Amino acid sequence: VLAGGVRAGEPDVDVLRSRTYVTRDTGPLDADVYMPHGAGPYPGMLVVHGGAWRLGTRAQLANTASSFAEHGHTAVAISYRLAPQSTFPAQIYDCQAAVQWMRRHAGELKIDPQRIGGFGYSAGGQLVALLGTLADGDFKEDGIPADAPSTRLQCVLAGGAPCDFRDIPAGSRLLAYWLGGTRQEKPD
Repeated sequence: VLAGGVRAGEPDVDVLRSRTYVTRDTGPLDADVYMPHGAGPYPGMLVVHGGAWRLGTRAQLANTASSFAEHGHTAVAISYRLAPQSTFPAQIYDCQAAVQWMRRHAGELKIDPQRIGGFGYSAGGQLVALLGTLADGDFKEDGIPADAPSTRLQCVLAGGAPCDFRDIPAGSRLLAYWLGGTRQEKPD
């Protein structure tokens, strides 16, 4: 046993599971938080799963989140509302709410609120890439107070992220389950 009660060979990570970061009309959305041992503050990393915006859970990237924590970041793996029950921009609203929650609870989560990044793969990569390009007022959810914490990210790691939908014909129904219509019907 090493200092702090950690056993040799165990990762230096504390895990807080099922922390509700926002409640929607569909129910609570939870996060699993992976923190390095120590006082911090550490850079934060929002971790967003893939699954074509309609499948998946925050557990998909548990190993990745744990690895971030092992390397000195507090990683927050989130659940978000899935299509087709919830269409865009619900998913980006959930990501914004998670970043605000990270900043509001920075002390408890050992996060440096000025250093928060986003990691995602596939649909999760698209969401963190979009989140990384948005200013605080862009795609702002109704009812969010003007003095709410910033949703801006300081860095983005996006893998396999589908970000350019212009190659999909405007009338194609391929993404209608997520967008709530075709690109032609929902150009914004």
